[in-house]
Amino acid sequence: MYKRQNQDYCYSNLKRLSDIPVHYEGVCRTRRWAYDVVSQMYTFPNILEMIAKEKGPAPKFYKKPFYLCEYAHAMGVGAGELERYVQTFYSADHLMGGCIWEFADHAIYHENGKYEYTYGGDHGEEKHDGNFCVDGLFYPDRTPHSGALQMKVCYRPVRAEKISNNKFKFKSYRYFANAEFTVKYRFLVDGIEKSKGDFSLNIPPQQTVTKEISEINADNSKNCVIVFDYFDGDFPVASEQITLSEGVLPFTAPSRLSKIRAEKSENKLFIYFDKGMMIFNKSTGFIESYIYNGKELINQVPGSDFKGFGLQLYRAPIDNDMNIKRAWEKCRLDSMINYTKNNNYVIKDTFAEINSTIVVIAPKLKSKLAEVKAKYTVFSNGEIKADYTCISGKPKMQIPRFGVQLEMPACFENVKYFGLGDKVNYPDFKEHALTGIYECKISDMFENYIKPQESAVRCDVRFAQITDCDGMGFSFEAIDKPFVFSANPFTPQQCAKAMHKEDLPKGNTSCINIDAEILGAGSNACGPLTSNKYRLGKLKGKKLSFVVKPIGD
Repeated sequence: MYKRQNQDYCYSNLKRLSDIPVHYEGVCRTRRWAYDVVSQMYTFPNILEMIAKEKGPAPKFYKKPFYLCEYAHAMGVGAGELERYVQTFYSADHLMGGCIWEFADHAIYHENGKYEYTYGGDHGEEKHDGNFCVDGLFYPDRTPHSGALQMKVCYRPVRAEKISNNKFKFKSYRYFANAEFTVKYRFLVDGIEKSKGDFSLNIPPQQTVTKEISEINADNSKNCVIVFDYFDGDFPVASEQITLSEGVLPFTAPSRLSKIRAEKSENKLFIYFDKGMMIFNKSTGFIESYIYNGKELINQVPGSDFKGFGLQLYRAPIDNDMNIKRAWEKCRLDSMINYTKNNNYVIKDTFAEINSTIVVIAPKLKSKLAEVKAKYTVFSNGEIKADYTCISGKPKMQIPRFGVQLEMPACFENVKYFGLGDKVNYPDFKEHALTGIYECKISDMFENYIKPQESAVRCDVRFAQITDCDGMGFSFEAIDKPFVFSANPFTPQQCAKAMHKEDLPKGNTSCINIDAEILGAGSNACGPLTSNKYRLGKLKGKKLSFVVKPIGD
């Protein structure tokens, strides 16, 4: 009561001094509700959309200007759904926008210490908030997180919209100055640049102009995108891309195949193909060995509890998972177990077909997490078509991913992928990522956060190749729809145990994840969990298909 009276007193005296509107977020937790501005932290995006339309949750939300003094939590990977918030801000005049928490990470720098940066609990203090002070868009040295790059794109002053495959509308979101920029564009087909050019924009505030780019010729059978890079002189203001056609990803069985040969020995099936062989373990349901041109492509001393292609539902928690990960820890999702039943196989002339049912359980959960039908079609040229269909699974928690994990020996460290890059991106956190073909080392895939987390994720991937210094390895190619891809020099469990980036193991493995879906980033360390659109929900009915091809001679 006295606190409210104190704030009312302050407000009254401020209004005697100035007509400037007064904002105080804490008043929304009293019956007064607001002063001159309605303010609230971390309003869910769907609620904000209702407020924008003046349809709910109550008239008091939109009788005065509405301001989100915090609305996106940029701690670690994220924040998720930033673009949705920004689009909602633009949709209604009474929405004033909001502030992201926060600008920069707070951590103690040690020039020659064991850890470059330390945080709460590292110095013997009894009371602390752990790494909750490491919660900014920028690292302590002011290097931008991927979240800062996402913010830069979402806050861009000009936005493009496709009118037709050759015509684009550009709108200025400035209110006072003209939007004067040089625009450089690139037209890409299946990740390869086919044409490029540039033009100038000079758009009055809140107005639009239309540009026609005649040399673009989109092909619906291919993935076609146009990328616009905006420059103010030499300064890159922002980039955005528009997808003109998604393309198709059909499976075509290899032709001109030789005869395949298989041998059964106790609980293992040995399949011999051109230039190599593989071993399927009927007890585990895993392809546990794959030798091509005399080289083993599957890590025989993995960091995980399984060897070969195994189902994976766990991810190393990101900072915005800090609330939902409690359910993962309670049931020991990080120690989930795959076991198989109903294995059978048939050998045809040029291929072998292996079918099994994989059951996924967590040690401290009474019911199974999922039951998945796995089918491997192994062709005599060494290609494997992998199909996974979940036939049951309705976990009572937010499952972070549905996919397959494979560890390769650490010498397979070269990555080439066609998808969104070149920074970490999630389904609700990818405005900063552009479609392209990227090449890097596995050690460069993950973002080096002060506290490690699942940060090597790439969405909308059509193929990913992992090779050694001789150019040998695997190519993973999507069927029907793109997959989510990540590659790390450690497993999700090893990443989850590391409290600092210096704790991560090095040189032991190359851990590859191919996912049908992955949970979004959200803002749940402080704000909302990601929306239903970016959650997995029930697992039953989920499918994942891809082709594994050996590459290099």
